[in-house]
Amino acid sequence: MNKNMIAESGNTFNMFFKERIQHQVCIYFLSFIFILQTDVWAQESVLTLNKAIELTLSNNFDVKITEIDKERNKNNDQAGNASMLPRLDLNGSYTKSNLNTQQSYSSGQEVNRDNVSSENLNANATLNWTIFDGMKMLSTRQKLGELYFQSEEKLKIQMENTLQELITEYFTIVQQKQLLKATRTEITYAEERIRIAERKLSNGSGSRLDYLQTKADLNALRSAELNQESALESAKIRLNLLTVKNQSMEFDVEDSIIIDYRPNLDDLKTSAFKTNHLLKYFEKNQRISELSLSVIKAARLPKISLNGTYQYSKVNNEVGFILLNQNTGFNYGITATLPLFNGFTLSSLVKNARLSVKESQLMLDQTRQELTADLYNAFRDFNHNMTILQLEEENIVYAQQILQIAQEKYRVGSSNLLDVKNAQATFESSVGRLVNARFEAKISETVLRRLNGDLIH
Repeated sequence: MNKNMIAESGNTFNMFFKERIQHQVCIYFLSFIFILQTDVWAQESVLTLNKAIELTLSNNFDVKITEIDKERNKNNDQAGNASMLPRLDLNGSYTKSNLNTQQSYSSGQEVNRDNVSSENLNANATLNWTIFDGMKMLSTRQKLGELYFQSEEKLKIQMENTLQELITEYFTIVQQKQLLKATRTEITYAEERIRIAERKLSNGSGSRLDYLQTKADLNALRSAELNQESALESAKIRLNLLTVKNQSMEFDVEDSIIIDYRPNLDDLKTSAFKTNHLLKYFEKNQRISELSLSVIKAARLPKISLNGTYQYSKVNNEVGFILLNQNTGFNYGITATLPLFNGFTLSSLVKNARLSVKESQLMLDQTRQELTADLYNAFRDFNHNMTILQLEEENIVYAQQILQIAQEKYRVGSSNLLDVKNAQATFESSVGRLVNARFEAKISETVLRRLNGDLIH
């Protein structure tokens, strides 16, 4: 065979080998991406993220407890609790007595009787209505309304915190599933290497050392698979705790981690200061402290009340000058009270209320400053994680091709097991980084949305 024929034969083999490698790389890569992203159709009971959110907001104990506080403040937000409505009371009494009576009159007449009976019947309806108390009623009514609105923000904050924890746990399960599937993909490669090592050992072209090494590698991967399964089950238990689901109920989650949030920092800085629920909570807190000061200062002003009574009374006596005394009718009037001195107690209350206003303002300013810093950090982390995710998505293609080429070369005897192990290590590392990059990008997205008040509405 001349040199040209040898070269042509070699080129033909290389082209065939290259086409085979490219074909198998494409198949394995598509299979790997399919494994990482879509396995939903095979599941009997898939808990979607939206369904998990619905269950959590309906069942979570922390959310329910905070809802009770909101309902309590809603019940308190009434005009009557601010003393703006009149008070109407109906009173009645009846007494009867049996007495031994001894009476002496100026006329010289004397009465001495035993078991003298007397009856006293009283009934009245009283009305009291404060019409002015230094604007205390109005300030109290506004304060009750602000307390209710603040409790709404408190509930939203609790819901946000719970949902952030839920999303983290949900995608932890997705992360563990992807890592588990990647491990099982590596097991498939390892099983193929064992078959190659067995064939080589049987035809004399391989070594027992390579065969034993492939068996050890497979056992290590199966051990990693068991650990990954345990981590997956633990994550599911934590998710069940948040959603208050039955721990014995089997479920699966969606496989994909979709990140479609593309915020602009300038827009975030504008919207977050309008929609951030923690900031709105402290804005309400500051307003409540101002109204509390107004309520206390109102005690320095006069208090004017209207009052009226409808009276019925009847007295029966068996002895005495008046044997029957009966009265019916109305009485009404107005009462004014002006506080003059109360031992400086009011002055102390006003000073402390002013300190509370100052304190609440400082807390509000601090929250604004922290929100600004948190926005910058969260936005930077989000962009950083998205850049890493893009790099890792590119890198997994290379790692997959390296492993498949190394596997094929080992099969045809043009490379050793060490080359395959190095390629496998590269692939394992790339898979782990890709899965973690997706997870971290999703978590940083969730943090940004919470800061912007987007998790709930």
